[in-house]
Amino acid sequence: MSPSNRKNDTELKLAVYREAGVEEYWIVDPEHECTYVRVITDEENSDHKHSKYYLPEKVYPFDTPVPSHIFTGLNIRIADLDYKIDDLL
Repeated sequence: MSPSNRKNDTELKLAVYREAGVEEYWIVDPEHECTYVRVITDEENSDHKHSKYYLPEKVYPFDTPVPSHIFTGLNIRIADLDYKIDDLL
């Protein structure tokens, strides 16, 4: 996530992704060394209509495995990836 695009990445894209049916959305934030994960849910209301929305985000520090909700058994520790923070900013 670029500091100059924080609002775009955390708010504006979320609505676009929800409409497109993106089920899981990760934002890797090298500045704060954490990953934000949002997972979409599809609930049926009392009128039997379905509503899709993202659950509250979960925050994972880089040294904590991030589990995928789409791919069972996939866990990624961002700290294990070979990158330089300066290259991402």
